Amino acid sequence: MTYIPSAVLIAIFIAIFIVFLFFGRKSYIPLLLIFIYLLPRAGIKMSWPWILPLPFGYPIIILLSLKWLSGKIYPTSDRTKGIYTPIANIFKWFSFLCLYSLITGFRNSIVTGTTAKSIIAEYIIYYITFFTYFIIVNINIRKEDIRLFVNSLPVVAFLVSLYGIFSIFTGPKTLIYGITYNDSGIWGDSPLSIAFISQFSIAKRTLASYGDPNVLGGQLVVFISIIVAFLFIKNLSHSKKMFLYLNLLINIICLYLTGSRSALVSILIVFIIFAFFRFNILLILVPLAITGFIIFKDFIFNIYVHRLFTMGLISKACVFNPNFIFDLVMKFPFGVGFGNTVGNDITVKPVINLFFGFNSYHVHILSRIGIFGYIVLLILLVSLFRYFLISANYIKDENIRAFVWGGGVGLIIQQLSYVANNVYMLPGGALNFWVMCGMLTLGIHFYKNR
Repeated sequence: MTYIPSAVLIAIFIAIFIVFLFFGRKSYIPLLLIFIYLLPRAGIKMSWPWILPLPFGYPIIILLSLKWLSGKIYPTSDRTKGIYTPIANIFKWFSFLCLYSLITGFRNSIVTGTTAKSIIAEYIIYYITFFTYFIIVNINIRKEDIRLFVNSLPVVAFLVSLYGIFSIFTGPKTLIYGITYNDSGIWGDSPLSIAFISQFSIAKRTLASYGDPNVLGGQLVVFISIIVAFLFIKNLSHSKKMFLYLNLLINIICLYLTGSRSALVSILIVFIIFAFFRFNILLILVPLAITGFIIFKDFIFNIYVHRLFTMGLISKACVFNPNFIFDLVMKFPFGVGFGNTVGNDITVKPVINLFFGFNSYHVHILSRIGIFGYIVLLILLVSLFRYFLISANYIKDENIRAFVWGGGVGLIIQQLSYVANNVYMLPGGALNFWVMCGMLTLGIHFYKNR
């Protein structure tokens, strides 16, 4: 692995502030594309509340939030005022329940010994990150900015996947610490850090620039869904059509190489959904899928067949064990609060790190905010996804319609990755999800027929 001097990373950090200050709105889309979707792991080290990487995407969102707070546009459910956001009302209920879980976390900490910084950190990760959506929607992004984002996203997807495929052959030595990879700062260039990366290299699972194969797989599902939606556009130029075909093939191959079982199932569902709307699309998707399988059949066999037959769903036992989830809900209907989790014996335990709890974001958040909070969260997500899919039918611009429809489908199916993996809090997880939701909302706002 190549290591970038800390001074260089700090210089990049400062450069982001300078670009933001001098270029203003014109810098928003390029910064988001680069540090949220292309290089989500690029960043520096932090030591609070846990020793973790601080991706550059987070200070960018903070800068955008300051811009939002200084403006006069706020999230609203009134279609005649500002930008319509379908989750504005239900988000108020979610906010109340998360506040209750914050208080519950502090109350349970008296028994469990959970530290205040752990409780606050989880509150930020599982609640405050939701504001990314409202920030993106209300930072004065214009019509031409949305078009730039839409046109640039396939290029970003191509570069991410190409790098992911390339790294599977070269191993960890192609990773650039602080740019394409960043882990817990305590590891740095220690043998522990190298061992962590090597486990994926030995298993032939690509990380690309996302640092985790499951996070990468979930994002590729969204990329592929959008690319396939673009192929539905009539009168595509020959060059653009060829690029989209090549892009789709590269993304499918990279998804294979993540070794993510949830991502593989997710992309199959995406293909089935698109086939319902245009059966001819199977003439494209099936050959591409078969080609990728033939080219990388040895890798695929080692990754998927070995993992499925040796591990099966054992590692996801809590996700697929309805009795455990039922007992959890019955004993803690209001959750155990942020900073706490539930053990196999259905008792409250303090969190040790961000991953401590369940290997599923949905079960993870259910244990924190309880069944009522979780139901409100589901209503919030369903309202958002329903808005995307219905509104896409009223967009005349074919490129934007494909982006909204494909992005909506991809984000829905991406939830499978969050059901089977607890990767929402990682770089490439929460911020990517909410930035994309914000861009889809803006696409609808600017291009939907009134």
